[in-house]
Amino acid sequence: MIFKKAFKYLLTPPKTEESLFNQFAGAKRWIFNRALAQRKEGWEKEKKSITLFSQNDELVLLKKQENLAWLAKIHSQVLQQALNDVDRAFLNFFNGLRNKTNVGYPRFNRYKARKKLNLLHCHLKNLRLDFFYKLALEIVKNHDIIGVEKMNVKGMLQGLRTLARAISDAGWGMFLNCLKNKAEEYGKTLYEVSSLLGSTRLCSNCGRKQTLGLGQREYICECGQSIDRDLNAAINIKNLAVGASV
Repeated sequence: MIFKKAFKYLLTPPKTEESLFNQFAGAKRWIFNRALAQRKEGWEKEKKSITLFSQNDELVLLKKQENLAWLAKIHSQVLQQALNDVDRAFLNFFNGLRNKTNVGYPRFNRYKARKKLNLLHCHLKNLRLDFFYKLALEIVKNHDIIGVEKMNVKGMLQGLRTLARAISDAGWGMFLNCLKNKAEEYGKTLYEVSSLLGSTRLCSNCGRKQTLGLGQREYICECGQSIDRDLNAAINIKNLAVGASV
């Protein structure tokens, strides 16, 4: 069987360079928003069109202002590119009007903040996925038979809000997919036990069943067994998985 793999690499610049990148991005965002506001207000109040040429000339004056002295520390091409982006946004907007295409009016580029948040979520997802694959690989390399309980994750996410959020953050479905992929790649057996078994309610010592509330963390049976409810369920799943593979 042929497996195709993709590899992702994270570039981690030194702290000094990372700080510099953030300064450049912040300055570019500030100039973009200022230039956009200047053009918008100029037209709305005075019906005056402000050009890229005039805004570029103003950059020199801005850097000389005491309260904006920090702009002088930013490479000039970074600031000029912000003005070019504003100009391009307006050109696209007016071309869209002429061609009757749906090109929106330039926006205060809030889009950047949303993009930054999306990147953060993407980073967290990648961290979680990396951990899942490493954990799945460790399990698969050290066990020939792996048992898991087949749960309706989508259904559980529609239950209690606090519980659903915890399940979503844990990424159960994502981890199970990682485990399945690694088990298949290494030729190991992955056995999914039906949730109808009630692994939590079944005593792993004598087989009796009883009802447990969500807050009851210890399984106490009439046979004398006292065990953590999750460990009890894990033993039941293991026994079924091993028995099914024989």
